[in-house]
Amino acid sequence: MERTDRNDPLTVPRVKTICAGTEGATLCWNKTSKRAALMVKAPAFMDEDGVPILRVKLLRPMATEILALSEFLTSYWEEIDDAMFEHLWQTEVDAVPEFTTSKITLICGLLLPIWDRLPADNMRIYRLQTEDGERAIGRLVSQEQLSNVYARLGLDCQIEMSPHEVLAAVMDARTTLNLLGGYQLRRSLVMGQPRCELIGASGAALPALKAMGCFTEVIQWKTRVFIPVDGTDVLARVDVVPENRTVG
Repeated sequence: MERTDRNDPLTVPRVKTICAGTEGATLCWNKTSKRAALMVKAPAFMDEDGVPILRVKLLRPMATEILALSEFLTSYWEEIDDAMFEHLWQTEVDAVPEFTTSKITLICGLLLPIWDRLPADNMRIYRLQTEDGERAIGRLVSQEQLSNVYARLGLDCQIEMSPHEVLAAVMDARTTLNLLGGYQLRRSLVMGQPRCELIGASGAALPALKAMGCFTEVIQWKTRVFIPVDGTDVLARVDVVPENRTVG
Protein backbone atom coordinates (compact mmCIF):
# COMPACT_ATOMS: atom_id res chain seq x y z
CA MET A 1 0.00 0.00 0.00
CA GLU A 2 1.01 3.64 -0.29
CA ARG A 3 1.27 5.90 2.74
CA THR A 4 1.41 9.70 2.57
CA ASP A 5 3.08 11.55 5.44
CA ARG A 6 3.44 15.24 6.11
CA ASN A 7 7.14 16.05 6.35
CA ASP A 8 8.40 17.71 9.52
CA PRO A 9 12.00 18.75 8.91
CA LEU A 10 14.18 19.78 11.82
CA THR A 11 14.16 23.58 11.62
CA VAL A 12 17.08 25.89 12.38
CA PRO A 13 15.64 27.11 15.75
CA ARG A 14 15.01 23.52 16.89
CA VAL A 15 18.48 22.30 15.92
CA LYS A 16 20.12 25.30 17.61
CA THR A 17 18.14 24.53 20.81
CA ILE A 18 19.44 20.94 20.67
CA CYS A 19 22.96 22.25 20.14
CA ALA A 20 22.74 24.65 23.09
CA GLY A 21 21.50 21.92 25.43
CA THR A 22 23.86 19.13 24.35
CA GLU A 23 27.43 18.95 25.62
CA GLY A 24 29.94 18.48 22.83
CA ALA A 25 27.49 19.23 20.00
CA THR A 26 29.26 20.58 16.91
CA LEU A 27 27.99 22.36 13.80
CA CYS A 28 29.44 20.61 10.73
CA TRP A 29 29.31 20.48 6.97
CA ASN A 30 30.47 17.96 4.41
CA LYS A 31 32.99 19.45 1.99
CA THR A 32 31.97 17.19 -0.89
CA SER A 33 28.15 17.07 -0.56
CA LYS A 34 27.82 20.63 0.86
CA ARG A 35 25.32 19.34 3.46
CA ALA A 36 25.05 20.52 7.06
CA ALA A 37 24.73 18.32 10.14
CA LEU A 38 24.76 18.64 13.90
CA MET A 39 27.24 16.19 15.40
CA VAL A 40 26.43 14.83 18.87
CA LYS A 41 27.73 11.87 20.87
CA ALA A 42 26.05 8.50 20.31
CA PRO A 43 26.10 5.51 22.69
CA ALA A 44 29.18 3.33 22.25
CA PHE A 45 28.89 -0.37 21.47
CA MET A 46 31.12 -3.36 22.10
CA ASP A 47 32.80 -5.26 19.29
CA GLU A 48 33.29 -9.04 19.30
CA ASP A 49 36.40 -8.69 21.48
CA GLY A 50 34.63 -6.56 24.07
CA VAL A 51 36.36 -3.35 22.99
CA PRO A 52 34.12 -0.25 23.19
CA ILE A 53 33.66 1.55 19.86
CA LEU A 54 33.03 5.28 20.26
CA ARG A 55 30.34 6.64 17.94
CA VAL A 56 28.78 9.95 16.91
CA LYS A 57 25.34 10.81 15.58
CA LEU A 58 24.78 13.23 12.71
CA LEU A 59 21.43 15.02 12.91
CA ARG A 60 20.15 16.32 9.58
CA PRO A 61 16.91 18.05 8.53
CA MET A 62 15.14 14.78 7.62
CA ALA A 63 17.42 11.98 8.82
CA THR A 64 20.03 10.84 11.32
CA GLU A 65 23.19 8.81 10.74
CA ILE A 66 25.45 7.06 13.25
CA LEU A 67 29.16 6.66 12.50
CA ALA A 68 32.10 5.29 14.41
CA LEU A 69 34.14 8.19 15.75
CA SER A 70 37.16 6.95 13.77
CA GLU A 71 35.10 7.04 10.55
CA PHE A 72 33.87 10.55 11.31
CA LEU A 73 37.38 11.88 11.98
CA THR A 74 38.66 10.56 8.64
CA SER A 75 35.65 11.75 6.63
CA TYR A 76 34.96 15.05 4.88
CA TRP A 77 32.85 16.42 7.76
CA GLU A 78 34.31 19.62 9.25
CA GLU A 79 33.24 22.18 11.84
CA ILE A 80 31.78 25.44 10.48
CA ASP A 81 30.53 28.75 11.89
CA ASP A 82 26.92 29.58 12.76
CA ALA A 83 26.18 31.71 9.69
CA MET A 84 27.31 29.10 7.17
CA PHE A 85 25.57 26.31 9.08
CA GLU A 86 22.25 28.17 9.17
CA HIS A 87 22.44 28.96 5.45
CA LEU A 88 23.15 25.36 4.43
CA TRP A 89 20.58 23.94 6.84
CA GLN A 90 17.81 26.33 5.78
CA THR A 91 18.52 25.60 2.10
CA GLU A 92 17.89 21.89 2.74
CA VAL A 93 14.76 22.58 4.81
CA ASP A 94 13.32 24.78 2.03
CA ALA A 95 13.84 21.95 -0.48
CA VAL A 96 11.84 19.40 1.56
CA PRO A 97 8.40 18.79 -0.03
CA GLU A 98 5.29 19.19 2.12
CA PHE A 99 4.33 15.53 1.75
CA THR A 100 6.16 12.28 1.02
CA THR A 101 4.47 9.17 -0.39
CA SER A 102 6.10 5.83 0.34
CA LYS A 103 5.26 2.17 -0.32
CA ILE A 104 4.85 -0.09 2.72
CA THR A 105 3.85 -3.69 3.36
CA LEU A 106 2.00 -4.95 6.42
CA ILE A 107 2.55 -8.64 7.15
CA CYS A 108 -0.54 -9.96 8.91
CA GLY A 109 -1.78 -13.27 10.30
CA LEU A 110 0.04 -15.76 12.53
CA LEU A 111 3.37 -14.01 13.00
CA LEU A 112 5.04 -15.87 15.86
CA PRO A 113 6.27 -18.84 13.73
CA ILE A 114 8.01 -16.44 11.32
CA TRP A 115 8.95 -13.70 13.80
CA ASP A 116 12.69 -14.34 13.49
CA ARG A 117 12.52 -14.02 9.69
CA LEU A 118 11.16 -10.46 9.84
CA PRO A 119 13.37 -7.34 10.16
CA ALA A 120 14.71 -6.85 13.67
CA ASP A 121 14.95 -3.06 13.51
CA ASN A 122 11.22 -2.46 14.02
CA MET A 123 9.27 -5.07 16.01
CA ARG A 124 6.23 -2.94 16.78
CA ILE A 125 2.73 -4.10 15.81
CA TYR A 126 0.79 -1.59 13.73
CA ARG A 127 -2.94 -1.17 13.17
CA LEU A 128 -4.09 0.76 10.13
CA GLN A 129 -7.17 1.62 8.13
CA THR A 130 -7.13 2.39 4.42
CA GLU A 131 -9.09 5.15 2.70
CA ASP A 132 -11.78 2.64 1.65
CA GLY A 133 -12.25 1.42 5.23
CA GLU A 134 -10.24 -1.81 5.18
CA ARG A 135 -8.51 -2.53 8.51
CA ALA A 136 -5.35 -4.56 9.13
CA ILE A 137 -2.95 -5.33 11.97
CA GLY A 138 0.57 -6.72 11.66
CA ARG A 139 4.31 -6.04 11.29
CA LEU A 140 5.41 -3.16 9.08
CA VAL A 141 8.03 -3.89 6.40
CA SER A 142 9.50 -1.16 4.23
CA GLN A 143 9.84 -1.52 0.47
CA GLU A 144 13.62 -1.85 0.64
CA GLN A 145 13.36 -4.73 3.16
CA LEU A 146 10.74 -6.65 1.23
CA SER A 147 13.04 -8.57 -1.13
CA ASN A 148 15.09 -9.99 1.75
CA VAL A 149 11.94 -10.86 3.74
CA TYR A 150 10.47 -12.75 0.78
CA ALA A 151 13.71 -14.72 0.46
CA ARG A 152 13.65 -15.68 4.15
CA LEU A 153 10.05 -16.83 3.84
CA GLY A 154 10.83 -18.94 0.76
CA LEU A 155 8.54 -16.91 -1.50
CA ASP A 156 9.31 -16.55 -5.21
CA CYS A 157 7.96 -13.05 -5.81
CA GLN A 158 8.98 -10.21 -8.11
CA ILE A 159 9.74 -6.94 -6.31
CA GLU A 160 9.48 -4.01 -8.69
CA MET A 161 11.65 -1.10 -7.64
CA SER A 162 12.52 2.02 -9.59
CA PRO A 163 16.19 3.08 -9.82
CA HIS A 164 15.43 5.85 -7.32
CA GLU A 165 13.94 3.33 -4.86
CA VAL A 166 16.93 1.02 -5.31
CA LEU A 167 19.38 3.84 -4.60
CA ALA A 168 17.41 4.97 -1.53
CA ALA A 169 17.25 1.40 -0.22
CA VAL A 170 21.01 0.92 -0.53
CA MET A 171 22.33 4.34 0.46
CA ASP A 172 19.71 5.57 2.96
CA ALA A 173 18.33 2.35 4.46
CA ARG A 174 21.66 0.48 4.07
CA THR A 175 19.93 -2.54 2.56
CA THR A 176 22.04 -5.03 0.62
CA LEU A 177 20.18 -6.11 -2.53
CA ASN A 178 20.81 -9.33 -4.43
CA LEU A 179 20.36 -8.68 -8.15
CA LEU A 180 19.80 -10.68 -11.27
CA GLY A 181 22.98 -11.86 -12.95
CA GLY A 182 24.67 -12.69 -9.63
CA TYR A 183 25.37 -9.06 -8.74
CA GLN A 184 24.91 -7.55 -5.31
CA LEU A 185 24.39 -3.89 -4.52
CA ARG A 186 25.47 -2.54 -1.15
CA ARG A 187 26.56 0.61 0.67
CA SER A 188 30.32 0.74 1.30
CA LEU A 189 32.44 3.29 3.13
CA VAL A 190 35.56 4.34 1.21
CA MET A 191 37.84 7.07 2.60
CA GLY A 192 35.10 8.02 5.03
CA GLN A 193 32.52 8.54 2.27
CA PRO A 194 29.51 6.31 1.51
CA ARG A 195 29.49 4.73 -1.95
CA CYS A 196 27.13 2.46 -3.88
CA GLU A 197 29.19 -0.64 -4.71
CA LEU A 198 28.37 -3.32 -7.27
CA ILE A 199 29.65 -6.69 -6.06
CA GLY A 200 30.26 -9.75 -8.24
CA ALA A 201 31.39 -8.16 -11.50
CA SER A 202 33.94 -10.21 -13.42
CA GLY A 203 36.89 -8.67 -15.21
CA ALA A 204 35.23 -9.34 -18.57
CA ALA A 205 32.17 -7.31 -17.51
CA LEU A 206 34.11 -4.19 -16.51
CA PRO A 207 34.24 -2.50 -19.97
CA ALA A 208 30.47 -2.84 -20.39
CA LEU A 209 29.78 -1.57 -16.86
CA LYS A 210 32.07 1.43 -17.42
CA ALA A 211 30.24 2.20 -20.66
CA MET A 212 26.99 2.28 -18.66
CA GLY A 213 28.42 4.91 -16.29
CA CYS A 214 29.97 2.82 -13.51
CA PHE A 215 33.48 3.61 -12.35
CA THR A 216 36.20 1.45 -10.87
CA GLU A 217 38.90 2.00 -8.30
CA VAL A 218 41.79 -0.21 -7.24
CA ILE A 219 41.73 -0.52 -3.45
CA GLN A 220 44.28 -2.79 -1.74
CA TRP A 221 45.20 -4.34 -5.11
CA LYS A 222 41.58 -5.24 -5.87
CA THR A 223 39.44 -3.63 -8.58
CA ARG A 224 36.07 -2.57 -7.16
CA VAL A 225 33.06 -1.28 -9.11
CA PHE A 226 30.94 1.66 -7.96
CA ILE A 227 27.81 3.42 -9.15
CA PRO A 228 27.61 7.22 -8.70
CA VAL A 229 25.55 8.01 -5.58
CA ASP A 230 23.28 10.22 -7.72
CA GLY A 231 23.36 7.84 -10.68
CA THR A 232 19.75 6.72 -11.03
CA ASP A 233 20.27 6.83 -14.81
CA VAL A 234 23.26 4.50 -14.44
CA LEU A 235 21.18 2.11 -12.34
CA ALA A 236 18.56 2.02 -15.08
CA ARG A 237 21.20 1.10 -17.68
CA VAL A 238 22.74 -1.57 -15.46
CA ASP A 239 19.21 -2.99 -15.08
CA VAL A 240 19.51 -3.64 -11.35
CA VAL A 241 16.45 -5.78 -10.75
CA PRO A 242 16.20 -7.45 -7.32
CA GLU A 243 16.58 -11.18 -7.67
CA ASN A 244 13.67 -13.57 -7.11
CA ARG A 245 15.03 -16.13 -4.66
CA THR A 246 13.45 -19.31 -3.39
CA VAL A 247 14.76 -20.74 -0.15
CA GLY A 248 14.07 -24.43 0.38
